[in-house]
Amino acid sequence: MWPDLDDAQRQELDNRLMIIDWVRDTINAPAEELGPSQLAQRAVDLISNVAGDRVTYRITKGEDLREQGYMGLHTVGRGSERSPVLLALDYNPTGDKEAPVYACLVGKGITFDSGGYSIKQTAFMDSMKSDMGGAATVTGALAFAITRGLNKRVKLFLCCADNLISGNAFKLGDIITYRNGKKVEVMNTDAEGRLVLADGLIDASAQKPEMIIDAATLTGAAKTALG
Repeated sequence: MWPDLDDAQRQELDNRLMIIDWVRDTINAPAEELGPSQLAQRAVDLISNVAGDRVTYRITKGEDLREQGYMGLHTVGRGSERSPVLLALDYNPTGDKEAPVYACLVGKGITFDSGGYSIKQTAFMDSMKSDMGGAATVTGALAFAITRGLNKRVKLFLCCADNLISGNAFKLGDIITYRNGKKVEVMNTDAEGRLVLADGLIDASAQKPEMIIDAATLTGAAKTALG
């Protein structure tokens, strides 16, 4: 038997159900329907729906990523006809452009992961439409916090791309140089999650927040190691 809920409790329940449904439906969406640009736009639409004019955002994609130094995201995503995308969203309820950033949320948004040239077996690839679960999760978390009255500035960074095989895809032995001077040699193209997350984490660190939270479906090896 369901308890009686007052208006505030009913509203919170409705918000919770709406956001849970959004996260679940986004994670389960076919890769054919949900590419990097679509994922970024869905996140913008959800946050804008609950935050109104308290949110601003910037979407950077394709060659603009390379020109601006987002080399991890550009390198991983360049093998797909669907351009890689970085969403940088700023929830600022204070209205003060100089307000400190309380937290940064960073999500891995790989909308399909074939493994690249370190290709996955079919049994491990059939669920890879959901390799953007981290991006959906942090977006949903921010949306729910906003509905609960979040009054601190939070920035959201979603690193969105496909990891596919093509004549332009990245290869084993490639060297990626990040904006902070760090260099990474690619030894497994199926370890792409940390390569794209690095760009978001560099941006997040530059905000000097009190905390950084990242979410990602990084590797199936965790299941092997931990059971």
